[in-house]
Amino acid sequence: MRYALALFTCACCPILGFAQEKKESVSILPGYWAGELKVGPTSLRMGFQFKAKGDGFAGVLDSPDQGGFGIAIDEVRFKNESLELDLTSLGAKLVGSLDKDGRGFDAVLHQSGMKLPIALKKLDARPEYRRSQDPKKPYPYNEEEVAFENALAKVTLVGTVTWPKGKGPFPAAILISGSGPQDRNETIAGHRPFLVLADHLTKAGFAVLRFDDRGVGKSTGKFWEATSADHATDVEAALEFLRNRPNIDASRIGFIGHSEGGLIAPLVAQEDPELAFIILLAGPGVTGQEIVETQLRILSKNAGISDEVATWNRALQRKVAALLKEELDDEKAKARIKVIVDHALDELEKIDGKSVKTTRALVDLQLAPLMFRWSRFFLNHDPRPVLKKIACPVLAIVGEKDVQVDAGVNLREIRKALLEGNAKDITLKQFDGMNHLFQRSKTGAIAEYGVLKTTIEPEVLDFVCGWLQVRFADKAAK
Repeated sequence: MRYALALFTCACCPILGFAQEKKESVSILPGYWAGELKVGPTSLRMGFQFKAKGDGFAGVLDSPDQGGFGIAIDEVRFKNESLELDLTSLGAKLVGSLDKDGRGFDAVLHQSGMKLPIALKKLDARPEYRRSQDPKKPYPYNEEEVAFENALAKVTLVGTVTWPKGKGPFPAAILISGSGPQDRNETIAGHRPFLVLADHLTKAGFAVLRFDDRGVGKSTGKFWEATSADHATDVEAALEFLRNRPNIDASRIGFIGHSEGGLIAPLVAQEDPELAFIILLAGPGVTGQEIVETQLRILSKNAGISDEVATWNRALQRKVAALLKEELDDEKAKARIKVIVDHALDELEKIDGKSVKTTRALVDLQLAPLMFRWSRFFLNHDPRPVLKKIACPVLAIVGEKDVQVDAGVNLREIRKALLEGNAKDITLKQFDGMNHLFQRSKTGAIAEYGVLKTTIEPEVLDFVCGWLQVRFADKAAK
């Protein structure tokens, strides 16, 4: 499942200043400054764009390795060669001063007591943040931006179709993104997996449609008012759109769903006997509630959280999930959840022996998304009965180090449901050493996503393409 991006936050540290302000230093700030934030054994690239605004300055932050771009800096203070940045929306503050040469800033970012150093240097221009696998134009295939309507939801979806050179008609795949608001490239932690996957597939002879989620990018609608079932109707609209294109073989269209997209694909496929295939990339085989509980167990263990606190965390999550299932009135649910959380945090304070003021604010922040209709559907939906209805060929792959959708649990349940159902052509594979994004990873931790250079391991791309080519070789060869 998609994760919530969180930049490192900090508390204020002493500002180094000078007795007299140098006028020439003021003109130094406007422009782009970049550096690497040291976080343990890893580094995260960060960039700051500053411009003059009235008597002061304004700015935005880029954190390309975490997929954050153009994040507003709430306040920029630059005086006596000392710099102080407030990032209130991230609970962060950065402070520093010009170095001896006056060509850079020696700065520190703090988070929960951590002091994270970063040296900033001014660049001539904002760099083009690209990953090594990002394709470069001109492409050796056709590309077109398209728009199509979901009449049921009254939203317009906008995306990109790529297809090989030649007459066609071509077999095609519709890419379905994971949870959270996603653009057509499924941009995650500075990576663009769907751009890379679409490029690979199109070069192999397949047309590909990828599109912005409703309410994201150029697509209309309100993302957070929709459930997975609502997003399934957007996919149905995408399927209808492709079937009416003359260069697409309407009998050879299928879905490739990543994470929650692997939940949505079967929802549509169970109702459409004409669908050619579905490919599940780190898709769920159990309920959202089971996925969250497994996530908590894995993440707590990796973070070194005590057994008592981990047990407390799981118990709180179960109580909240049970309430959301029982109480359908949003306002009543919010009030009742507040009571549950307040009581649970009082218990935590006794267990941990520390103040839970910071934890209380963090829990409130994490629980906020649970009020959306999406969360209610996700926590309670069981994909197994749906998978049993699938008759078309199915490929399901998982990463052994996935900490978001546990490989062993979910692949086992996907296999069981498919074998008990109608599917006759079933392929399942686990890629050892790979994470939720199918990157080769040391731990599988979410924090590694942006640090790793590879977007999707080539062997995964080749395996997916190979599986499709075996079944569509005559069509793809046209």
